[in-house]
Amino acid sequence: MRDGQYLEIVFEATGVYSKVLESFMQANQSPYYLLNPLEAKQQCDRLRGHKTDRSDAHRLAQTYLASNRTPKIFESTEYQQLRVLSRFHEEIDKEIILIKSRLHNALQLTFPELVSIFPNQNSALYLNVLLLIPQLS
Repeated sequence: MRDGQYLEIVFEATGVYSKVLESFMQANQSPYYLLNPLEAKQQCDRLRGHKTDRSDAHRLAQTYLASNRTPKIFESTEYQQLRVLSRFHEEIDKEIILIKSRLHNALQLTFPELVSIFPNQNSALYLNVLLLIPQLS
């Protein structure tokens, strides 16, 4: 607090680095502005200068009066946990798709006739045959 007014904190969302500051601001119920990296870059590109962490912070402060920013809304911990779990679920889905694709490519190179026998490589029968016959996997 300075001269009866709260300082308004503006920072860029930089993953794990900004999470610490964000959780501190939320714990203290302090207003803050969290900019996505593209938005911060666009605001800072209007000013000249060299890119360093220190100059980025200074340039974001300089753009404060010229930019119409909305403060970050405090989210419940349940919502934050759901967001983290959703991202984790998405990563697992992508990994499963990648592994299935690699398995499919390897099997096509080794046993190309399997595609004609089992047109649906996601069927339970196809996967059970792969597990039962060690030469196929």
